[in-house]
Amino acid sequence: MERSLYHLFAKRKKDDLVLLYFSGHGIKDETGKLYLATSETYKENNCTLVKPTAVSASYIHEVMSESRSQRQVIILDCCFSGAFPRGMTAKDDGNLTIEAQLGGQGRAILTSSTSMQYSFEQQGLELSIYTHYLVEGIATGAADQNNDGWISIDELHSYVFAKVREAAPAMTPELYPIKEGHKILLAKSPKDDPKLKYRKQVELLFREDAGELSFINRSYLKELHRMIRAKFSAGI
Repeated sequence: MERSLYHLFAKRKKDDLVLLYFSGHGIKDETGKLYLATSETYKENNCTLVKPTAVSASYIHEVMSESRSQRQVIILDCCFSGAFPRGMTAKDDGNLTIEAQLGGQGRAILTSSTSMQYSFEQQGLELSIYTHYLVEGIATGAADQNNDGWISIDELHSYVFAKVREAAPAMTPELYPIKEGHKILLAKSPKDDPKLKYRKQVELLFREDAGELSFINRSYLKELHRMIRAKFSAGI
């Protein structure tokens, strides 16, 4: 796992976007430092973590700092993931001339929970709660809050935060941007998808009507849904 992490960040160009996503078990040692569990990770009889069997957050910090990439995104879906940013420093080569279409320069760390919280799964979902809404926000384009066709880190976090807090109040997803990491453009959005437009109209009208759709808005959505189905049937 450490070799894979090394190769992920090594030999990258300055404008490369490097994304590390981890979903699994997060373990803290007796000093509160975070480790990512592997298939070999175990604890001794006194419940002390055998550190060489897990990947330390400090090792990941090291390979990130040695990478030439100026846009790095870390997504951790594990218990105590909010402990990961401890000890991280901003990386700066003195050159800020990154093209505007590439988004911000820096690092962004998205975590499913705080440094003191557990992360949970939900019955009926194939993925964990946090990952489920990450995928949903990107795949459907629902996280593209300004409808510009791109999903930035701060937009994705805002979307996932609201969904996770509603589904699992005991979890608090967090975003730790370094420099302009929150502006990094992570994915394109299917903004012209009719189903996405319908979904956003539903959310907008629900907010306008305080959760109770008026007769006029209900009729409008019914007609909009009919038109979308007709377009799909016609192959438009």
